[in-house]
Amino acid sequence: MRVDIVSKRYAIAFYEALKESGKFDSVFEELKELVSVIKESQDFITFIKSPLIKKDEKLKFFQTLKGEGKISSDLFNFLTLLVNKGRISLLPGIYEYMNYLDMEDKGEVVAEVIAAFDVNDDLKSEIKASLEKISGKKVVLDVKVDKSIIAGLIARIKSQQLDASVKGQLNRLKERMIG
Repeated sequence: MRVDIVSKRYAIAFYEALKESGKFDSVFEELKELVSVIKESQDFITFIKSPLIKKDEKLKFFQTLKGEGKISSDLFNFLTLLVNKGRISLLPGIYEYMNYLDMEDKGEVVAEVIAAFDVNDDLKSEIKASLEKISGKKVVLDVKVDKSIIAGLIARIKSQQLDASVKGQLNRLKERMIG
C-alpha cells in the first residue's frame, strides 16, 4: 500500500475524530461504499479529479447524497473539507490508510501473496497460519497469480518480503555468480 503523506494526515485526523465520537464503524462503512463506487466508475473518477468541475458542483453532488440519506453529516462535512481544500481526489488513498489504521488497531495485517498458480483454500489456510506465526498478527490474505515467478510464492507483509519463488532463487544465484 502506497499512500502519500497528505492522504495519511487527513486519514489519521478523520480516523481519530470518528473513533473519539464513537461513529467510526458507521461512517467508515459509508466511506467504503463511496470509494467502491468511485473506483468502479470512470465518470465518478473524472468528476472528483477534474479541475474543470467547480467546487460548488462537487459540493452540490455530495449535498444531494446527504439529502437522500446515502451519507451522514460526518462524512459530508469531511467531503466538504476535502473539496474546499482541493483534496477530494485523495479520497481513495485516505480510505486505504484509514482501513490500515483500523486493521492495526484490531491486530490485523494484510499479506500480499503472489503465487505462480491458483491457490486452493487448504493451501491458503496453511499460508495464512504460517504468516500469522511469523507476524504475530491476524493475517488477511490478498492472493494474486503471477506465472512469471515460475513456481513457489512471494509473501509481503508491510515492508517484509518472503521470497520462496523459483524466479527469486534464480536471481539470488545469478547475483552470487556475478558477484
